[in-house]
Order: sequence, then structure tokens, then C-alpha cells
Amino acid sequence: MRVLVACGWPRPVGAATHAERLTAALRARGLEVQAVAVGNADRPAAHPELGLPPTAVSSATSLEIALGDGVDIGHAEDPSAAVALIALRDAGTVGAVAHTVHHLEAHSEVEPEELERRAIQESDVVVCASNWWADRIRSEFGVEALVVPHGVEAGRFAACAADREAAGAAMGWGARPVVLTVAGVQARKGSRVLLEAFARARARLGDRALLVLAGPVEESDYRDAWLDDADRLGLRVHMGERPPEDAEVVELGTVPVEHMPLLYRAADVVATPSTREGFGLTVLEAAAAGVPNVVSDIPVFGEHLSDGESCLMVPVGDSGPLAMALIRAARDDALRGRLVAGGAEVARRLSWTACAAAHERSYRAVLALR
Repeated sequence: MRVLVACGWPRPVGAATHAERLTAALRARGLEVQAVAVGNADRPAAHPELGLPPTAVSSATSLEIALGDGVDIGHAEDPSAAVALIALRDAGTVGAVAHTVHHLEAHSEVEPEELERRAIQESDVVVCASNWWADRIRSEFGVEALVVPHGVEAGRFAACAADREAAGAAMGWGARPVVLTVAGVQARKGSRVLLEAFARARARLGDRALLVLAGPVEESDYRDAWLDDADRLGLRVHMGERPPEDAEVVELGTVPVEHMPLLYRAADVVATPSTREGFGLTVLEAAAAGVPNVVSDIPVFGEHLSDGESCLMVPVGDSGPLAMALIRAARDDALRGRLVAGGAEVARRLSWTACAAAHERSYRAVLALR
């Protein structure tokens, strides 16, 4: 079976990570799989750090360069890639289209509502990583989605040889207490609420505590407001590695995939106060690395995690409870031990091998129907 995994998002977010991990796991099962990043002249979409070569295209026809003589399955990681593959399926170059819906978008010029609708309703199989999003797709679009949780490379993150002291030294902040969040400054990630919570908690987190953000640094109105918040709260923001002594907040930028286990190990708590998530892969990676998580109480997180056992959950958008949870997760040793053990157990239950096997079954079923 020949499969093309197409990721149209222009940065290494969850969709690109899923594309890279799924591609590797499908190849391990003996499938012939190619992964490409699909963009256009205005929105290049290379993901070299995830092994996805740039394929700059502006139409479905251009994507045929990557397809060669055609493929059995075109697997799209976002609506724009799905619609391109649907056109190629209708032209006979692609046998069937699978589309992973990580989450529904807050509609914009990037992912307009009509594009999202077409991608969901015209694909041959729709895959979600959570039951909650599958229910949303059923109620809003009348489509039954297959639920396949993402995998977690639990062994890779657990095997990091560095302890907290060595990892902190390697990252340039040493023993300073660190709250880490992954994905950069985004409204969906609750970045402004986290900044305020950190300011409220900082004095009780420990000497010279840091808030570290890993992920692309992108100019936006939301980030401008976030920077204004930092000024108002008296927090100095440093961009780049090895923060100076007087920095309180660090924007690391994109961290190479191979360095992520070390980054997690260099943190004392990982905070993910999101308003919307498709699965929450970074939360499970942090758990596998032995770091306690503080997350928002959105339904997706509740499908795998339990408050007080494998994470601490707080109300969405409320900096007060979030601040208290950060302090507890960082300072209460007994609680930390329970959260670390519970989180590691959850991470061990999720594998990319099982994820790939479920996808292969769906591919074969839809090809048989077509």
C-alpha cells in the first residue's frame, strides 16, 4: 500500500508532529509512505526538523509532483491538504482520502469554514484523536469519525540521561525553578492567562523562577498584548537561549525534536492552560519525561488524565487557580511524586505502533469500500 501524508500547516505544531510520527510508524509496518509539507508562495510549509521536506504547491495539480504515479491513500493533516487530495482522488490519482481533524478551527482566512466543511464531509474517512471532537464532528457535520489516540514515544522521553540539575545546566538556567509551556504565545494556548498566573505565583515558586515558552515566535496582535501584559506585570522577557539573571520570562523559539526530552527534564512543571486542544501530545510527552502537568479542565484532557492523580486540572481562563496549581505542582513533593507516577503510567498506555495499526485498518477498509 502506498500512502502520502500531507501536512499543510506552516510550522511544526501538532499536525506536523503527528505526520512525522505516523509516517515512521506506518513504515515500520511495511507500508510505503511519503510525507510532504504542502504550502504556497505566500505560506511556505517546510518542516525540516520533523523530516518533512518542503513541497511548495498552490493547487492540487502541483501536488501530483509528489504523488508520482499515484497513491492508494492520501492522508491529510489539515483542511487545505485534505481539499487538495480530494481533488486528486476525484481525478483518479489518489485512491481514497483520510483526514485527521486535530480540532475545529476558530474560522479565519487561513482555515475558512467552507474549506473545513469540505475537508470533513468529502473525505473518505475522518480521524480524531479524542471522543469529544468526534462527537462535535458528528453533531456539526453529520460525519462519523474514527477515534484513534495519538501515540507517545514514552521510552524516548523516559530514557533521557540528564537529571534536573544537569538538564537545567545544559539549558542555561541551572537550578532556577522553571514553569515550561510548549507552543509559543497563542490565544488557544491561554498564554496571557498563564503569564498572569506566573506573575502571581512567582514569589512562591522559588528563587528567581522562570516562565519558559518553547515554540515558534510569531508576530501577532495577541503576542503584542502578551508583551504589554509582561510590561504591566513587571516581567522582563528574554528571547533566545541562556537567559540572563534578570530575565523572568524566556521565549526559546522552536526547539529541535531531539532536544525536547532534555527540555522537559529541565523543567519543574509543564503548564498547558489551553482553551482548545485536539489531543494534548506535549502534555503526555512531559508526563513520559517525568514532569508534573498543570492543564485546563477541557474535556479532551479528561479522556486520559485524572485531576490529582496524573495532573492538576484548573478552570479555563482563571489565573488564580492556575497560580495555586503551579505552586503545588512545583513545591509539594508528595503531590509531585503522585502526579509523575500517574502521568508516566498514562503515557505508557499510548503507542504510535497501536496508532499506526488502527490507521492501516481504516485505510484497508475504505479502499475495500471504494
